[in-house]
Amino acid sequence: MKRNRIHAALLCAALLLSSGAQVQADTDVPAKVVGDLTGDGVMNNVDVIVMQKYILGRLMLPQTLIAELDFNDDGKVNAFDLAVLKRWVAQQGFGENV
Repeated sequence: MKRNRIHAALLCAALLLSSGAQVQADTDVPAKVVGDLTGDGVMNNVDVIVMQKYILGRLMLPQTLIAELDFNDDGKVNAFDLAVLKRWVAQQGFGENV
C-alpha cells in the first residue's frame, strides 16, 4: 500500500517536471478540473492511466478522489467510468491515442 502511494507521488512529480510547469508557493490554487486525477490542473492521458491502475488494483487513491471517479453515478468506479474519462480527454485533444 505504501508502495502505491510512493508510485503515485513519483508519477505526479514526473508529470509536473516533464510539463515544464513552474510552481510558486504564493500562487492561487487553480479550480478543480473534473477528471484531473493527478491534480496538475489538466485532464490528459496520465489521468486515464491513473484511473486504469486504480481499477486494476495497482494504485491506491484518496477516498475523496474515489468518490469523484463515479462519472456515470452508478455507485461503482469501473470500466464504464474509465470510458467516460477517455472520451472527455479525447474531446479536449489530449488523448488522440487513448
